Amino acid sequence: LQIEHVLCFGENNGQVNIIAEGGTPPYTSDFPFDLQNLAAGTYQVAIYDSLGCTSDTSFTVLQPELLFCNVTATPQYQNG
Repeated sequence: LQIEHVLCFGENNGQVNIIAEGGTPPYTSDFPFDLQNLAAGTYQVAIYDSLGCTSDTSFTVLQPELLFCNVTATPQYQNG
């Protein structure tokens, strides 16, 4: 698996490229081998070879922590 994690908190721009090896090609899967627009989370994928053998795997797409800031207002007084 090649995983590109979500860039910013709450976005769904993660990507995964599933690479099948071994068994007897060609391979099929429940999902496309190139998944895009993924949100953070754990996903399960089953891959099948041409003889019907199965390989189950899971992967996790991560995201950075929520960015936040604190704003402090300072009152400005006018004499007059």
